[in-house]
Amino acid sequence: MLFAEFGIPILEGLTTLFLTLLEVGKGRLTLRITEYNKQIQDIANKEEVSTHAIGFRCDPVEYEEEEDEDD
Repeated sequence: MLFAEFGIPILEGLTTLFLTLLEVGKGRLTLRITEYNKQIQDIANKEEVSTHAIGFRCDPVEYEEEEDEDD
């Protein structure tokens, strides 16, 4: 009976505290990811580079004009 009166509210409070700390950790992680994503977007907007879906850089292809030689 004593456990029901004092133990359960204490365990509930500790559980709430633990979950709150987890939420704070998730929030900090989300902020860090958001900052990294912003940096990536800034870099992507600065440079115009052709890329493939797998991430390799492709230099722009310049085709040489063919000269017709009539002899």
